Amino acid sequence: LLEAKSEATADFMAQYEEKERDYLQLFDDVPVTSSITFFRPAHGVVLTPYSPENKQIGVEIQTPKNENATAILAGSIVMIDYAINNTYTIVVQHQSYISVYRNLSSVLKRVGDVVQSGESIALCSGTIPLHFELWLNGKHMNPEDVIVF
Repeated sequence: LLEAKSEATADFMAQYEEKERDYLQLFDDVPVTSSITFFRPAHGVVLTPYSPENKQIGVEIQTPKNENATAILAGSIVMIDYAINNTYTIVVQHQSYISVYRNLSSVLKRVGDVVQSGESIALCSGTIPLHFELWLNGKHMNPEDVIVF
């Protein structure tokens, strides 16, 4: 039921994705770790930093309304979930890394879609901060160690 799209929605998404392709670019200030270049998951300000001792295993990013959530690396969408607070969660597998995006207002991809670094995968609500987690080989890590926000 959630995956069914109207023709108008499909047209909007196709136009939106085509427009966003023009904005994909490599930024000089993005750190390179082991020859991997990470894109930031969204433009915004980190409100709550990574702090596992306080049970904060990701970062909270305040974004403008309808800000693009983008793939940090090339990978595949492995999960999309809808929450009771009217938001979505997307999980992307990137070889040894997994990225988790929570509190999204809408999704632009489907499970199984292959995405490129910097490609738009969803829209942020702007009212609820984007929760972003980064996992490496099954262990959560501080996204700010490898991504400039």
